[in-house]
Amino acid sequence: MSNPDSTGANIGGIITLAGLVGILVILLFTYQDIIPFYFLLYGVLPILIYVLMCVVLYISKPNTDVKNALLSAVPTIGTTYLALFISYISYFRIPIASVFAPLFLGSAADIIPQSTMYVPQSLVPLQTTYIRQGGARKWRKQAGGACCSPTYSLEWVEQQIPEIEGISYGFYLFFGICFGGIFGSSMPSV
Repeated sequence: MSNPDSTGANIGGIITLAGLVGILVILLFTYQDIIPFYFLLYGVLPILIYVLMCVVLYISKPNTDVKNALLSAVPTIGTTYLALFISYISYFRIPIASVFAPLFLGSAADIIPQSTMYVPQSLVPLQTTYIRQGGARKWRKQAGGACCSPTYSLEWVEQQIPEIEGISYGFYLFFGICFGGIFGSSMPSV
């Protein structure tokens, strides 16, 4: 069995491929309304990743013929579909959306899975209000007050800014490609 630690050029090629695919997925989500989106995401993208991984492994792995490169790239198909499955689940997209949503919204935001609250049309957060109820004065904090970040549902954020969903998919695909590529590069060359 080959030593995966001795394949530095291999890992560099795999990471480059994963970064390229991540950028392609973000662009794919940007134009999801005008193209056959799901066919490209679940059908063409894994095949494209497999073919590109074959090329990366053939070029960067010494003493590899085409047959071994094709066999070594097979784990990438499984990890790609696993990454797509993980990305499909909204609870796994929330941490990524929470990190990248402030870049698009202009302020910090709390992202929740579903929301029964009213999501304001403008992105201006609601302020803490001073109200009078029954003779007593009370402070009532609304979403996005002076002390809190505004709260948005994941569905609303992804509907308004589809690139955030693309970043989430790209994030998980990046690691899926890296794991599949490293596992495939450790397969022995016959």
